[in-house]
Amino acid sequence: MGILSLTRSFTRSFSRSLLHSLTGDRQLRIHDTMDSEFYLQVSSGPVIESCDRIRVAPLEHESTESLASPSTTANRWNEVQDFDWMKPEPSPHWRVLSVGERRRVDVIIGGGE
Repeated sequence: MGILSLTRSFTRSFSRSLLHSLTGDRQLRIHDTMDSEFYLQVSSGPVIESCDRIRVAPLEHESTESLASPSTTANRWNEVQDFDWMKPEPSPHWRVLSVGERRRVDVIIGGGE
């Protein structure tokens, strides 16, 4: 399982991936993705469509506060909207990773010299 840092607000067609995202004020949209983990710092709930076996957790690291935009007051990592599941019951397409399942995600911003 590879680690990918997302800097854009739309992703598509990942499988068996570990991803982290600092999208700031933008909404993260995830399409056509299977069996993947997302560690998120987002100011609006992520949207999934045509996805299955998605697991989410908050992106936690020393730099989160300094990287979040000033208008970001809350991390809405767990407010996932599943466009393929409009029922009041929880979606079967995604779940929150328990604390014991979470991995350490090292975030590197910018290039090293």
